[in-house]
Amino acid sequence: MPEPTRDAARRATGPRALLPLWAAVLVAVAAGLVLDLAYPSVGWWPLAFIGAGLSLVTLIGRSVWGSLLVGFIFGITFYLVHIMWLNRYLGVIPWFALAGAATAYVTLGSVLITLAYRWMPKAVPGRWAQLVLTPLLIAGLWTLRELVTGSWPYTGFPWARLGMSQSESPLSHLTSWIGVSGLSFLMVAFTAGVIEWLRLRQWSDVRTAIPVAAVGVVLLITPQFPTTPAGTMTVGSVQGNGPSGYFDARKPNDILNAQLSASTELFGQDMDVLLWPEGASIRIRSRTRRRRQCSTVCRRRWMLRSS
Repeated sequence: MPEPTRDAARRATGPRALLPLWAAVLVAVAAGLVLDLAYPSVGWWPLAFIGAGLSLVTLIGRSVWGSLLVGFIFGITFYLVHIMWLNRYLGVIPWFALAGAATAYVTLGSVLITLAYRWMPKAVPGRWAQLVLTPLLIAGLWTLRELVTGSWPYTGFPWARLGMSQSESPLSHLTSWIGVSGLSFLMVAFTAGVIEWLRLRQWSDVRTAIPVAAVGVVLLITPQFPTTPAGTMTVGSVQGNGPSGYFDARKPNDILNAQLSASTELFGQDMDVLLWPEGASIRIRSRTRRRRQCSTVCRRRWMLRSS
């Protein structure tokens, strides 16, 4: 088939799937595991680009049902590993519930990304649209999903935004200009740009590498936002070993007394502020009684603090 005819057929039907569905499922599992390794618990930050890239590859050319499947597999694999610590403090049910809720956002976002890969060549054909507009659209959809996940419901669950994986990387200073969401956007734009450049297969034309190279330069050479020193302060912090788990048995003031005991050595030290952990001063008499007395807003706050 001549090249113009092939391009026309591709625009009419959308891109061909890069992977069969069974392979896409396996790659989605790998993507979730690889992406988790980029975050501070392990800290191999370059893997964020690989994990995100693998997840995008599984969505290109998929059907809606196929993207629901691979998006779910990617999301549940990532979140079950990423927030495994939740099982220690809250138990198995809250761990699976939160991972499932976050995965729902990933799954729906995956469908939007699949549709963007399908419709973009039809709406704006041409290689420059593929190299510039498609990566920007994919990055925008990824970042939109992160913003919604981090905002709703109950103020959301903003952990695991892609930009947070770069806290120990040379790219962390970019957040001083564009925030975590802006860094997520640039990372996905760069990753999606590399994928589109490879899919185009016109590597001999140096001009095709300009868009992705431009994003790479922005990531690498943007200096930190200039700041002016405003003085210093001495901060003390403690983490009392109290019964702070959601299902821990405790008496009134147990958590408070644990923080007071841990703070004893710091009393009298020359410091400006002493930091205690979240919920350190809460005093719980009876959960049943507390629930009855609180309004809906109060009850939500209590559940967050007591966790």
